[in-house]
Amino acid sequence: MEFTPQSFFEYLSVRSVDAAGLSSELTRYDFYVRTTAPGVRVTMGGVGLPSLLRMSTDEEGVTEFGYRVDDGAEVRVPAGAGGTAEVPIVFTETGSKRIVVRSFAGSELIGGTTYDVRVEDSPTVESADFAWPEPDGVVDRPGSFTFRPRRPDVVAYEYFFQNDERQRLDAAPDGTAVLHWTPTRPSFYSLRVRSIGADGTESQWADYQFSVIDNKPTVYSSTYYEFGAWGGVGIPGEFGFTTAMPNVDVFVYRLNGGPEQIADPEYGWITVTLTPERSGRNALTVRTRYLDGTFSPPREYVFEVSDAPVVVSTDYPENTGAGQPGQPGQFTFNPGRDGIVEYRYTLETGEQHTVAAGADGRATVEITPTHPGYTLLIVTSTTADGTATAERSYYFVVQDPSVWVSSGFNEYTPLGGIGTKGRFGFYTELREATTYEYRLNGGAWQSVPRATDALVTDVTLTMERNGENVLSVRGRTTAGQYTPQTDYPFLVGTASLVASETYPIAEWSSGVDVPGTFTFTQGTAGVVEFEYRVDDGEPVLVAASGGVATAVYTPTTNGWKTMTVRGRTGDGVWTDSTSYSFGVL
Repeated sequence: MEFTPQSFFEYLSVRSVDAAGLSSELTRYDFYVRTTAPGVRVTMGGVGLPSLLRMSTDEEGVTEFGYRVDDGAEVRVPAGAGGTAEVPIVFTETGSKRIVVRSFAGSELIGGTTYDVRVEDSPTVESADFAWPEPDGVVDRPGSFTFRPRRPDVVAYEYFFQNDERQRLDAAPDGTAVLHWTPTRPSFYSLRVRSIGADGTESQWADYQFSVIDNKPTVYSSTYYEFGAWGGVGIPGEFGFTTAMPNVDVFVYRLNGGPEQIADPEYGWITVTLTPERSGRNALTVRTRYLDGTFSPPREYVFEVSDAPVVVSTDYPENTGAGQPGQPGQFTFNPGRDGIVEYRYTLETGEQHTVAAGADGRATVEITPTHPGYTLLIVTSTTADGTATAERSYYFVVQDPSVWVSSGFNEYTPLGGIGTKGRFGFYTELREATTYEYRLNGGAWQSVPRATDALVTDVTLTMERNGENVLSVRGRTTAGQYTPQTDYPFLVGTASLVASETYPIAEWSSGVDVPGTFTFTQGTAGVVEFEYRVDDGEPVLVAASGGVATAVYTPTTNGWKTMTVRGRTGDGVWTDSTSYSFGVL
C-alpha cells in the first residue's frame, strides 16, 4: 500500500481477515514523519506593485521550486546554493490569496505546502520619532511620518488622528509623502491613512498606533486633591512626582513660590511630604532636571486647603484608641485662617459649646467622653466680622475598659465535670492594663500578666463544682487602677474524667494486643460504678471506690478508637458521658 503523510506523527492500524470473515486483533504501527515542506514568506507590496515571494528548504538536493497563486499555472524557478529562491509576484486585487509551493530534486517531489496571504493596498506608515512600543513621542517635540504607497500612481494621502477631521497631503512623484507633526498632549494615538490614485482610486485604510509621553512631570496626591477643599493648615500631605521621560536626574519643586527643593527619584518617581501653611488656593510647581542639566517645562498642581480649624489632642489622638469613658482629655483648636476669635464645638449630638480664641488664634478645651468606641467632635470657627469657616469632623476612639472573657464553657450548655480543666481567654481594649486578676466562685483573687505577644491572655482553671459557676475578672494598670469587673457565668456538667498512660488521649501509641489501664474519676459526688464501651462494643461495668475506678482494655485491631464513659450514683442516676479518643498503632 501507499500512503501520503499529512502530519508529523502518524500511525497505521492493521488486522487480517480470513475467508470466513473472521478478523485478527489490531496491530498498530506508529511512526514519525520528517518535515520536508519548504518555508514560504511573502513581503506584501500591495496591488499592482511587486510583492516578494521567498522560498527556502533545509533538504539537500533540492534543485527548484514550483509555485502557483490560487488556480493559476505553476511556475518553476531554480533553487539557489543555500536552498532558497526569491521571485517578484504582482497581485491584481485585494483579498485572500492561496500560494502553493513545492520543492523538487530534479523531477522528484520533495515537499509541498500552502501559504495563505491577505493582499492589502493600504499604504505603509513609518516613523523614527513615533512608534509602538518605542520610541515614544514627546509633547512639543516635532517628528514626522513617512507614507509609502502600495498601489501605482498615488498622488495624495488622506489621514486623521483618532477622531479629528480628515486632512489631505500631496505625494511626491515617487508616491511617498512625509507628514511633519508636533504633539501637544500626552496620549495613546491612532493615525489612519489611505492613499488616493491619479484616477481617484482610494486604498484601504492603514492604522498606525503610537504613544506620546508628557515632557512635564505628573503630580498627584491622595491627601490634597485638585478638586474640593481638603486637609487643613498644618496637616501634612503626601505628593507623588513621576515622569516617563528618560535620563532624569532629580525633581525640583516649590510650594507657593517658596524656595526650591530637590527630590531624588527612584525609577522615575518619588513621594514627598508637604505641610500647607495657609488655607485656600495653594500651588505646587514641579519640574524635572535631566542628566545634562536641562529642565522640563514646569507642572503646576493647584489644590485648595480647607479653612476648617485643625484639632489636636495627645489624650485622644485622631482615629486612635485612647483613654476611657469618664476620663477627661484636652483638645486644642488651631486656626485654619487669620483673624479667628471664637470656636464652636459639639460632641456627638450634644449641646454646642463656645470658647474664645487666644491672641494666637488658638483655644484649648477639656472634654470628657461618656461612652466607648468611635466619638465625633465637630468644630467650627468664626472671624471678628462673623465669617464662619468650614466644619472640622474629628473622630477619636475611646477605649472600652471592660474585660471580655471567652471560653468553650458557657451559661447555656453544661460541659465537663468536677476536676475538668477549662481554658478561659481575657481581653481588654485598655492598653494601660498590664495585669488580669480573676477568681472562681468568689474564691481568692489570682493574677496573670497580660500577654504581650497576643491579643488574648489565656488561663486554665480546674472545675470545682457542678452546675452554675461564675468567673470574675478585672484588669489592673501599673498605677494600681482597676477596670470594671466582669462576671462570666458558665455551667459545669457531671462528666467523668478518663486518663491512661498506655493510651494517652488524642495520640497514637502502643499497639494491637497491648493491654492498657484506664482510670475513671467521678465528675460529680456519689458515683459508685462506671460504664464504658469502646466504639460500638458491649458496655462494661466497673465498681468505683471513693469515686475512682480502673479498667483494663486490650485492643485487638489498630486504628482510631473512642471510649465512651459514664458514671452512676448510688441512687441510680447516670452522669453525663465522656468521649475519650486514642489511636492504636
